[in-house]
Amino acid sequence: MTVGGSTSLDRAVVLGNSAGTTVRLNFTGAVTVFNDIPPERAVFKGPDGTYIDAGNSRIANTGTPTAAADAAPKSYVDGKHAAFSAYRSANQVISPSISTIIQFDLEAADTAGAFDTTGNIGRFTAKSPGQYAFIGAATFTNCSTGTLAALDLYLNGLIAYRLDRRNAQQAASLAVAGSAILTLNGTTDYVDLRVWHGEATLGSLAVQGASAGAYTFFHGFKVA
Repeated sequence: MTVGGSTSLDRAVVLGNSAGTTVRLNFTGAVTVFNDIPPERAVFKGPDGTYIDAGNSRIANTGTPTAAADAAPKSYVDGKHAAFSAYRSANQVISPSISTIIQFDLEAADTAGAFDTTGNIGRFTAKSPGQYAFIGAATFTNCSTGTLAALDLYLNGLIAYRLDRRNAQQAASLAVAGSAILTLNGTTDYVDLRVWHGEATLGSLAVQGASAGAYTFFHGFKVA
């Protein structure tokens, strides 16, 4: 077809129609065929230079396009529906008076492949800009009566929210938990969950792992 002009289509061979057959379509009048891309399928260039479709999913080019690469099956990350659920595989020892990143090394879910369990363990780096909700909890396996503990959500290495802060009411386990919403740029912003405790009698404490994330976990998902 030529741009801006009309073209007569030969209907001698029908490869397929919307009915799933090869029967010719029998129109009683003139038919106009458009080859424009529908707005809902259009792709535009984002402020960071990457291409984004109308569903807000990023499309990244890698290397020089070739015929072989074009013919190969493609995959993409759906950042619009990003969600993760991570937890500890075993107890993690936390030194007193030091804010420590919880090393979440197992995942129950990670739809965008954005949660790190091998390099920067425990870090989530958003692949699509927007607002994200985070929920986290940490359970210390043992502590003294009156021990103070806190759970914090960090953004790019700085505290963004203190999710919880409380004293142990008795010499037993102590849980801290909370949730918050952050706006992330979708390229460099990252978050992690950190704990702090002031145990003076026993020294180091451990946050409880295993049990499929029942006691120490970190969840997150995109909300807008």
